[in-house]
Amino acid sequence: ELTKIKTYGKIKDIRYRVYWLASGDMDVEVMGISGKWRELRSTLKSNMFGILEVLFPTSLFKVTRGYELSTTSSGRVKAVDKSFQKPFQEMFFSFNKVGALSEIKSKNALGTQILTFVNKKEAVAKNAFVTHKIFKKNFYGPRTINSNISISYGKQGAYFLPKGLDLTTELSIPEGAAEKDGNRVNKKNSQVSFSNFSVNKNLARSYFKK
Repeated sequence: ELTKIKTYGKIKDIRYRVYWLASGDMDVEVMGISGKWRELRSTLKSNMFGILEVLFPTSLFKVTRGYELSTTSSGRVKAVDKSFQKPFQEMFFSFNKVGALSEIKSKNALGTQILTFVNKKEAVAKNAFVTHKIFKKNFYGPRTINSNISISYGKQGAYFLPKGLDLTTELSIPEGAAEKDGNRVNKKNSQVSFSNFSVNKNLARSYFKK
């Protein structure tokens, strides 16, 4: 699509280089686009970051740092930001019977976001729970954005790592608020493939030390 626009010249191969540490630090570099197109690279990076941030694990201690924590009557963990300086004013964490995270519901002044995780044990991952699907719902005013992420895995040497993502995003607009073309539902499908892994080689650690 970018090549058809022609504004950015001929684009042969857009790739993303992802850096991640077990501490939760993550960054994305956009490769294959001339350095002068900073705004385009920033947009592409933001789109990819929005997908990867729910895939790569981070510590819940880090996510809830600065929040006041409590337990609700239904057994969920509630996090409240009384400083009004955090991205979300309230978050609710739900866990299944064996303690695996199953849902995060977050609220702020703009709307509500719900992340639902479908996990199952994998023998190849030493019987650890692995997330195979993520359902992401965003309610912003009259609009609803639903994203379904299916994750496939494969062995990379001694490691069990993500191999690809299949992403379906659907934007729903209520009747009376549709765009000029009359479409009330805008649906898009995309795929992301992972390759060229470098694990425990300190590449990401060196990158974040720059």
